[in-house]
Amino acid sequence: MTAPRPPQTRRETAKRIGLTLSLGFAGGTLFYLLHFPLAFMIGALVVVTVAAVAGAPVQSAPRLRVAMVSILGVMLGSAFKPDMLHQMGAWAVSLLWLGPLIAVTVWAGKVVMQRFAKLDPVTAYFASVPGGLMEMTMIGGAEGGDERRLSLLHALRIVIVVILLPFWFRFTTGYVSPTISLSFASWPAPFDLFLLGICALGGYPFARLCRLPAPQLTGSMLLSAAIHLAGLTQSGPPALLVAIAQTIIGASLGARFRNTPTQFFGRTFVIAFGLTVLMLAISLIVAWAVHGLTGIPFNSAVLAFAPGGLAEMSLIALYLGGDTAYVAAHHIVRITMVVLLVPPSYKLLKRAFPHWLEPPKP
Repeated sequence: MTAPRPPQTRRETAKRIGLTLSLGFAGGTLFYLLHFPLAFMIGALVVVTVAAVAGAPVQSAPRLRVAMVSILGVMLGSAFKPDMLHQMGAWAVSLLWLGPLIAVTVWAGKVVMQRFAKLDPVTAYFASVPGGLMEMTMIGGAEGGDERRLSLLHALRIVIVVILLPFWFRFTTGYVSPTISLSFASWPAPFDLFLLGICALGGYPFARLCRLPAPQLTGSMLLSAAIHLAGLTQSGPPALLVAIAQTIIGASLGARFRNTPTQFFGRTFVIAFGLTVLMLAISLIVAWAVHGLTGIPFNSAVLAFAPGGLAEMSLIALYLGGDTAYVAAHHIVRITMVVLLVPPSYKLLKRAFPHWLEPPKP
């Protein structure tokens, strides 16, 4: 009988986190020098993912990631402007499409994944939900699905969307990553930094108190939006600080794949890629319809309905010059709908169509 492995010491944890951050900054810097879109996040994500699957002892730092996401929230909140108020009618029409989008995506993904990827019905159903990584993994596992594959499928979905969309915009719109200024002269004034710092530090407790989804991001984003809409400041976090935040978030995403067997990762990646392309195709159709009905720019609509994460899609919108507030609002509503409506919908469908959602046999 193998003796249990002793608990990891603080020194070992620090070494693993240090390795992860070093790889992340190396990847982000390389992609930045190569002028890749969203270079720091994608570069860190790719390099750390490869290292994790190869067996490197990478490890994320959850508290550090929360801090970096809060900084991104402040930056996203700086995109809110008073002149956006007249667009609320178009936003309302656009938001109405989220319900049909989620329903069609889950149905189509479940059917395709069960038929072609040979996933069991429960795993196929919860893997096809466009959001709620932790919630869908936990509920799907409790219902008899493959929890390990669900977790990996949802994580890979976010990774694939984060990589595909910036490159798609790069080749279709000619987008080029902006140059990062290292000069302190480009930083906001001290009073503006003070206001932004309050938003970053107070955002998470505020969001938890209000029970907002994705509290580490939405809290700081809403506080930042409030001070910008009120005209207290027009500044955002320094570009260098945002680049560091992107790198740490990308490295944290990549570290999720630590201890994943290569063969299992490879097969799941193929399934996730097919599923993500299907989800994106449905999102493109909905985005085109919303663009035609409301006049909202097509690129902003694509990011609003894409099956990526709130922070990642909002950040891409910000860097592409899209309507960040519009994109963020849609992802907040989508996450809320997924978490609140998908579990009870599953139970209703299970009662009405038991054979369609029959759990796998042990």
